[in-house]
Amino acid sequence: MRAFVTGEFSVGGMNPSSIQAVESVTLDAPRDRAEALRWFYGDLAGLEPASSGAAGDDLRFRSGRIVLTIRLAEAAVIDPIPVRLTVLVRSLAAVRKELDERGITYEVFTGMLSSDRSIAVADPAGYRVILRQDGTLFGF
Repeated sequence: MRAFVTGEFSVGGMNPSSIQAVESVTLDAPRDRAEALRWFYGDLAGLEPASSGAAGDDLRFRSGRIVLTIRLAEAAVIDPIPVRLTVLVRSLAAVRKELDERGITYEVFTGMLSSDRSIAVADPAGYRVILRQDGTLFGF
């Protein structure tokens, strides 16, 4: 994973603070999991497809300026300690329903506030991904 940090801060709160912590995320995955990964990150997680490499050796998804690149290889090496990636989704209820219908195992986590909920699930390549709904209050 490559990361960089930029930010703005103003004393007195006249200008909003902002931090950009991740430029891109790159994962390796087996080529035979490409369609399942397209479904997972595109359909389930709702990330926008982005232009893939010229040789078709990767899948790319975009969330604003942040790009997720999945490098496809016949013998991909999956990190034994899976990368933890967090993706904001539109509806955790819809994600749970889809995962249940497909028989995919996941864990639900609740934070200190009742609205702080997330789902941990393995993507089709085996990476642990956290799916969150920003501002969830009801319907989970």
